[in-house]
Amino acid sequence: MKRTGLVLLTTLLMNLSFNLSAQTGSWCGTDVFDPIEVEKNPAILQEREQLEEFTKNYIQSRTKDDELIIIPVVFHVVHDYGPENISLERIQQAMQTINKDFSATNSEIAFVIPEFQDIVADSRIEFRLARLDPDGNCTQGVTRTHSLETYNASNSVKFAVPGWNPAMYLNIWVVNSIPGSTAAWSHYPGVSASLDGVVCAYSYVSQSSHVLTHEIGHYLNLAHPWGSTNDPDVPSNCNTDDNVEDTPNTIGCAVGSCNKAQVTCGSLDNVQNHMDYSACEAMFTLGQKARMRAALNSSTSNRNNLWTEENLIATGTIDGYTVVPCEPIPDFGWNNNLGCQGISVQFSDNTYNGIATSWNWEFEGGEPAVSTDQNPLVYYPNAGEYNVSFSAINESGSNLVVKEKVIVVKDTVQGISFPYLEEF
Repeated sequence: MKRTGLVLLTTLLMNLSFNLSAQTGSWCGTDVFDPIEVEKNPAILQEREQLEEFTKNYIQSRTKDDELIIIPVVFHVVHDYGPENISLERIQQAMQTINKDFSATNSEIAFVIPEFQDIVADSRIEFRLARLDPDGNCTQGVTRTHSLETYNASNSVKFAVPGWNPAMYLNIWVVNSIPGSTAAWSHYPGVSASLDGVVCAYSYVSQSSHVLTHEIGHYLNLAHPWGSTNDPDVPSNCNTDDNVEDTPNTIGCAVGSCNKAQVTCGSLDNVQNHMDYSACEAMFTLGQKARMRAALNSSTSNRNNLWTEENLIATGTIDGYTVVPCEPIPDFGWNNNLGCQGISVQFSDNTYNGIATSWNWEFEGGEPAVSTDQNPLVYYPNAGEYNVSFSAINESGSNLVVKEKVIVVKDTVQGISFPYLEEF
């Protein structure tokens, strides 16, 4: 069903009264976090009204619209050396899932019920990890930053770990947790550049999760099928909608449900839609495809620059780009860095950006004092505060990281005085 853009935007403001603390177990946080920024900056509404008018005209005037659109992507992994520091392989698997969902080649497509099979859409939008950063340096499309902002990550995480130019990249921040036990969220187009992008809890960045697909839908100006609220399965949702012609009016699915015969607003619901909350999401509609492509042809939030040939060249995502090994960026962790004389510390190589082929360690006060092992075990016989130096090397080059006074060894007799504060 289609309503005016004003309804969609007004609904955003209505959600400002939503109590964030009540969001325990919520799935998508877009309609919690986005209205906060609208309240701070009402000019966003004007931007979005203009986008709605552009979208309406674009959909009415377009003919064939199947040119492949390529979007460069960068993942910013914000971590505290915990499980949220996910591997490159896991990010690549998540990217495969996103691209299957947007091209309608995901396995779930085979189970779309007959009533909606004729409007299943291949969006002709493809997402590729960036191979060049904003300065033209080699990248794998992943940054890693140690920050306590990984916990309960709201928009503040984007200032602790600034995104890359959003006119060039889709920024995705991976964090440990989001307020309200939310899985992920994104702003709609129209917010300031510093806030543009997706925030996702690490547990939903995987091959089996469609959460990022849902959030990228918001990033490309799709609302939930019942409209811009975080409350599905509410009878009054029949009075609001998503501005998409071929998504049936619905109150939405209860989180995790999958009743494919659900009828809530006088017609069969598209329960399997990626923008609903069901447990059996599978598809975008042709109308949603048109709306997303309209957003990507609009100047709102510079979405129309993302897929230009010039930008694909600048980000290393254009067809035919020759991928070369990147210089590794060294980082490391440990199993224990505080103890008494005689402590043994197991160090772990956390190098990223390029695959290291050799390693050089220097351990002040440690035995051994140097090592070329990837993950050495080091013994510290004497009390003191010690530095650790680590170099990661591959065919493209090498880099060094030094962490000062990270190993704290206390005298066996003196012991450790509590409370003990450690700073890096």
